[in-house]
Amino acid sequence: MSEQNSESMPAEGIPLVQHRARILRFVRLALAIGLVAIVIALLWQQETRQQFVTSLTSLSITAMTGVLLLFILMRIAQAFSFKHALELSNRIIAFDASLALVGIKGLFNLGFVGLGLAAQTAHGKIAHHVPVRIMIHANLTQLFLLVVALGLGLIAGIILLPHASDIPGSMTFLLIGAGCAAMGLAGTVACIFPSCSVWLNRIPGVQHLRLGMERPHGEPLRSLLLIACFQATTVVTRVTRVLVIAWSISPDADFQTLAMSVLIADTVGVVPVTPGGIGLRELLIGMLGAAADQYEVFLAAAVIDRMAAIVLNLVHGALATWQSGSESRTNQ
Repeated sequence: MSEQNSESMPAEGIPLVQHRARILRFVRLALAIGLVAIVIALLWQQETRQQFVTSLTSLSITAMTGVLLLFILMRIAQAFSFKHALELSNRIIAFDASLALVGIKGLFNLGFVGLGLAAQTAHGKIAHHVPVRIMIHANLTQLFLLVVALGLGLIAGIILLPHASDIPGSMTFLLIGAGCAAMGLAGTVACIFPSCSVWLNRIPGVQHLRLGMERPHGEPLRSLLLIACFQATTVVTRVTRVLVIAWSISPDADFQTLAMSVLIADTVGVVPVTPGGIGLRELLIGMLGAAADQYEVFLAAAVIDRMAAIVLNLVHGALATWQSGSESRTNQ
């Protein structure tokens, strides 16, 4: 009787799970549209609109080149991180293949939440014969180490930067940073040690995949340290991009508060509330900028950074999709 129940329950539960997933996607899309509408409405206010137009026209070639180079550096770091994350399960792919898979994820992340991971996983399976569970395991390992990097960055920023205490709720964000670092470390341990991998398989949506590290290629500790370094590089480049834009439009901007605002927004954005964190990141940075009386500058810098990221993700993603498609046809 128990065997019959265990066999029938998954089949009966599939429509309910799919229904809930569709509702969740709709809610997230509606939230993204709402947040984008709020940001547009804030930019449409006369004073803010004038500041935004002035910011766009005052962007220097040096700043735009800097943003491009930082985006390229971030992509390189993400590609190396993903390559080493796959090596933890003894799956070896070339750097250019890893770079293409990262680009595909970035492109499709502009759509529905989770679409980037689904597209990357599909391309990885078709073009490079990497099983779905290993692709997801690699992404989870990177995500947990990214959370560690963001948490430690928040802690270091609030403790070391003189103006960080001026941010409203700075002590709360300090505790959030400590919590993120602890949870990210616990998740990393679950990804690496077979005795702890049972916790991974309690994550909704992946219970059936039996996630866990397989026989690693090389030293797993070395791979973990490299992934952590590359994820930290990703955090630094995302923060620096906004700082470069702010420096170009307002050299007198409060860069310490802006850096902390970006860190806080990126930490909150780890939970995929909207596709790519669109709307939420810009709104948070703008609101935190109000504490430094530089609301317009912070919001303009965040929106311009988002516009640049969308364009660069579209370009790199299109090239990566074409490359991955060519590799898939070659392997057939």
